[in-house]
Amino acid sequence: MSGNTHNIDCLILSGDIFSLGGIQTYCRQVFGALESGFKDKNFVSLVLNDTPGHELEKWQNIKIFFCAQIKISLFKKIYFVFKALKLSFVVRPKFILCCHTHIAPIALLIKCFFGIDYGVIVYGSDVWDLRKGMRFQALKEAGLIISLSNYTRARIIDNGLDGKNLMVLHPAVDTSFFRPLSANKELSQRLMLDNKKVLLIIARMDSREKQKGHDVMLEVMRRLSDNFVLVIFGNGDDVGRLKKKSNELGIADKVRFHPAFSGSDTLDFYNLCDVFVMPSKQEGFGIVFIEALACGKPVVAGFKDGSKEALMDGKLGFLVDPDDPSDIAQAIQAACVAGQAKTDAAYLKKEVEASFGIGVFNARFKELFYRYL
Repeated sequence: MSGNTHNIDCLILSGDIFSLGGIQTYCRQVFGALESGFKDKNFVSLVLNDTPGHELEKWQNIKIFFCAQIKISLFKKIYFVFKALKLSFVVRPKFILCCHTHIAPIALLIKCFFGIDYGVIVYGSDVWDLRKGMRFQALKEAGLIISLSNYTRARIIDNGLDGKNLMVLHPAVDTSFFRPLSANKELSQRLMLDNKKVLLIIARMDSREKQKGHDVMLEVMRRLSDNFVLVIFGNGDDVGRLKKKSNELGIADKVRFHPAFSGSDTLDFYNLCDVFVMPSKQEGFGIVFIEALACGKPVVAGFKDGSKEALMDGKLGFLVDPDDPSDIAQAIQAACVAGQAKTDAAYLKKEVEASFGIGVFNARFKELFYRYL
């Protein structure tokens, strides 16, 4: 890994970048944009929770320090803060970029000590109701806030923050990886999906965050014929409760739970389904929507959060009331009808690449970020 810690243009503070999740995916996209758009600059990143991953070699001008070798959580966090302060004092980077709101108070501390300006990436529910405390103050003092959606931007402004430094940069999708492929026959047979209409939801099942749409989708399955099967792909501590609920509703034979092992697994599952459906109420944007679209799959999403921006206000998919199982069931039926743009694989892939392709993201990020370096 190249990089000169004696000449840093930007210090990047991150929680993790290699694990599964929309936040981690966005962080990797930012790293890629820094690599492609600022080849003459040097970056150093401190990563709190990760160990080195296979993508590390892609980033030649970003030197990454990992803190996860320290196993005790409190000591690891103390080391992370100490390392950030030390680097800021010794090399005085031009700018600091925080990849999560939770880390932003560290950048605020550095600004108070050394006068170095910073930016913060915000995702969604992490800032929707943020009105006080150190994280709010850190956002207030930031020279740049990057929001994944206009929806989140509006929520932040409603909370009392000035919008002049608040920019929107939608996530990207790698259409060279996420693309239409033939269904994995072995996987289909193993999950007993042959001759079924397959619905797919990809989201973590977290007992602290029950707004992704899993519960309402179980209610939806009661309204659909036995020809429909729901595949729930993901991990989390709420799996047991959801399995129990599917049994109580009498639809256990129409639901398949499958754990997520790696990001590459998602490609098989997108291409296995007939409709991707996630009626969430807590999406800052919803990267899974544009991944499904890139695979040519019809998408059903809720209209009460940032999901509608991923679907371009309904141009690329079916928007529903995420609290209404009947509305969702009707949209799923509509998404199974061929002969319309919203269900045409070639159209969906073309449109999502034009609006959310990696090249589009890199160009927009460079235009947004160059002034801070």
